[in-house]
Amino acid sequence: MSADTYFANERPEVAALLPAGARHVLEVGCGEGRFAGHVRGRASYWGVEPSAAAVQARGRIDTVLQGTWDEVEAQIPARHFDLAVCNDVIEHMAEPEAFLASLKTKLVAGAMVVGSVPNVRHLPHLAEMLWEQDWRYREAGILDRTHLRFFTRRSVARLASDQGFVVDQLIGLNDIVSLSPWPGKARWWLTQRALEALTWRSQQDARHLQIGFRLRLPA
Repeated sequence: MSADTYFANERPEVAALLPAGARHVLEVGCGEGRFAGHVRGRASYWGVEPSAAAVQARGRIDTVLQGTWDEVEAQIPARHFDLAVCNDVIEHMAEPEAFLASLKTKLVAGAMVVGSVPNVRHLPHLAEMLWEQDWRYREAGILDRTHLRFFTRRSVARLASDQGFVVDQLIGLNDIVSLSPWPGKARWWLTQRALEALTWRSQQDARHLQIGFRLRLPA
């Protein structure tokens, strides 16, 4: 994903995790508001967006608050939403634990949280560290300059559990082996196999750019 398309991405791969029947939706980091089109039959849709993309979002979302979560959190109704969306948001938080604790106060019992985080174990990132011996920040991607936290599949599950959520689904998104043309497909498949031979364990999760999740707040 390039920096130019970051705020306009519709994220259909995350939409596959959406529960049916959500009525009151809160999207944190809504960008231009294009993901809202995936949520059918909703009664209300709120968005939080710190960037100028909030202007475009207002044409697609019922209520848009421009600012960081900490800046607008007090304006969001408590115990109101049955679905929260956090697409590539949590890694931008200095304190993800505090953010999830705050988000919980906006949700009704049994609410779902759907979203994604970048996978720090992604094969190209591992290759850059192991073979190129480098760690370079960029405008977008795993090492986006604005990322403050880094996650693996296991650490996402632990974060959710520690904050009182039940992990309903945890899946890999955007498989580099499946999506790459030849010869890139062969290169990343062989890289995966080499890592598996070195570590004696599956590295299937390293093929995915992001980790998708669906969490549930217990009733």
